[in-house]
Amino acid sequence: MKPEKKTKRIDIRVKVTYEACMECNVSTDIAEALEHVQDNFPCEITTYNTCNDDKAAKALEWIADNIKEKDSCDWEAEIEDLSIMETSTPSE
Repeated sequence: MKPEKKTKRIDIRVKVTYEACMECNVSTDIAEALEHVQDNFPCEITTYNTCNDDKAAKALEWIADNIKEKDSCDWEAEIEDLSIMETSTPSE
């Protein structure tokens, strides 16, 4: 029998922020939706503050589908909460 391998179980919440730059072609309705967000949501857009705004929701969906972390030119992460618990699992 092999000795048990020590591991740690974590519960973590991380806030990741990045800035991405890209140049691409989009449809007129997406361009207008993005412009609408720039004009009407100066701080940030979220799923919460766009739920009653179809243009903003469309812009948020396009951003989620097209802007990826790999496109980032500036990246940072902040661990907001971390709990570490001892555990062990049998070695394979």
